[in-house]
Parts: sequence; C-alpha cells; structure tokens
Amino acid sequence: MKKSRLLAQFITTGKLAHLQIGMAWEERKGWLVSTHTHKNGEPSLYKGELEGIAVNVSVTPDKKIEAFTIYLHDQKGRHIIKQSGKKLSLKQIKVDQMAAFLNKREINWRFKIAMDKIVFFEMPELGVELLFSYFPKEKNHGLITIQTWFDKDNLPEWRR
Repeated sequence: MKKSRLLAQFITTGKLAHLQIGMAWEERKGWLVSTHTHKNGEPSLYKGELEGIAVNVSVTPDKKIEAFTIYLHDQKGRHIIKQSGKKLSLKQIKVDQMAAFLNKREINWRFKIAMDKIVFFEMPELGVELLFSYFPKEKNHGLITIQTWFDKDNLPEWRR
C-alpha cells in the first residue's frame, strides 16, 4: 500500500501496516525505547517508523501491543484520504470532511468536545480515536493525533 494512504487505512481499520492491537511486540532495530517502565522492568513505550509512518507504540508488561499513537506533525510527506473523488490532506482536513469520510464508509462514530477547543472522533468498534485541536496559540490546527487503544471497554475516565 502507498505510504500516503497508510494513515487512511489505519483510521478505517485500526491496523497499522501488519501490526494490530493485542499482537506480541518484537524489538525493532533503530527504535527509541522509553525510560518509563512497567513494574516488571519492561519498557512501556517505543517510538520509531513503520513503513514510513512515525508512531509511538505502547506495550503491556507482557509485551503485547496496547496502543498506537500517531502525531500528524511528526509525519513526513503527504498523507491523504479520498472523499467524493477528491484527495484531502489529513494535515488540513476539517471536522465536517472527516465526518463525511467516515459516513461514506459506514463507520460508526461519535464525537465529544472538550474545553471548547478539542474535538474527539471516536470509532468504538475499531478502537480508533481522532483528536482535532483548535487552541489559538498552537502551531497546527485541525487533526493532531490518531490513536488506538487496547481495552476499549476499560478506558481511563478522561477518555470516556
């Protein structure tokens, strides 16, 4: 698959290239390892590139993939979705365009607004969440983060 469409696939499936939540994590050469560790001493977070996509991977104490977090500002190149025959840049997509994209693909979603400046799109069946931010002093406005979570039934209170 083209690198420019990997994030669109991630949004619609919750899978990133060949990895998915719940899979065993294997160490990767050249990836940064967090100094934050679980009680058993195992690292809890890795950062690296997967098929040209910069990604943070959270793992459980038994080394299963728990979450992916992708920050759009860390991405190089152009990342697009197709909507009604048009190519839309994920770095410039608007909330209504994302809603139309998800509706067209019949993906169930809901959104929440926090602090009047943050919009969360949640796709509970996929375990994917999109964060749009519109704080005035931020360098980038719009879609900031794409993330997944492992146990969507036991989310922390702040993510419900």
